[in-house]
Amino acid sequence: MFVLYFLIKLFRQYEKGEIFLIENVRYIRNIGYTLLIGQLLNPIYDGLISADLTWGNHYVQKGMRIASVTFDNTNITVLLTSLFIILISWIMAEGYQLRAEQQLTI
Repeated sequence: MFVLYFLIKLFRQYEKGEIFLIENVRYIRNIGYTLLIGQLLNPIYDGLISADLTWGNHYVQKGMRIASVTFDNTNITVLLTSLFIILISWIMAEGYQLRAEQQLTI
């Protein structure tokens, strides 16, 4: 939901024709960090949800719980994508600085 919120804000700025703004850099960086944090917390979430789902399971031996933690290709792909988005935000910040310098030049 956070990623969707930041995307809406970003594309509203783009709709106005404002590309190289510091707010856009923040939105892009926030999207990257949100995806990164989500993928780092995902294995913890998977473990807790699998333990919770087996809590009252009568097919598992009494007193035993199952915690399943996975980290697969999808997680790696989203992790790399988030790092790429953070890199793009850095490039956009450089573009913002160049635009600011250009506007000060007569």
